[in-house]
Amino acid sequence: MFCPCPERAVDAAELAVKFGSRGVVGVDIAGDELLPMDPRHIEGFKKAKDQGLHITIHAAESGPAANVREAAEIGAERIGHGYHVLDDPEVYQFAKEQKLHFEVSKLIFPCEQQCYAVISLSPPPGVPHLQRVHQLQYV
Repeated sequence: MFCPCPERAVDAAELAVKFGSRGVVGVDIAGDELLPMDPRHIEGFKKAKDQGLHITIHAAESGPAANVREAAEIGAERIGHGYHVLDDPEVYQFAKEQKLHFEVSKLIFPCEQQCYAVISLSPPPGVPHLQRVHQLQYV
């Protein structure tokens, strides 16, 4: 996983590539979605992708649906959480067309910015493959 230190992103990608023969298959990043992605992280992702590694980016967990599109444009094939993709039908359609994989949990768990995500028991109309997620502020 890339750390929040962008100056180490390329080194982390090179290390992941080096250990590919030992089972490393990809790189991941999670952090404050309200901050823009640092160009050095993007460079690290490009280096990893060019060497055949997979990319996971946590997006639209505590930030807007648009972060899913940005993550895919950077090279992500897998989205960490991505609950807010359901807030924007256009981004949701984009994610389906790109065949993005979303890693989600049916459990209640703390997420990035002191909130809790709770998945309801029934999917919303028109969204058969995802269950609706509601974000609640943690107090």
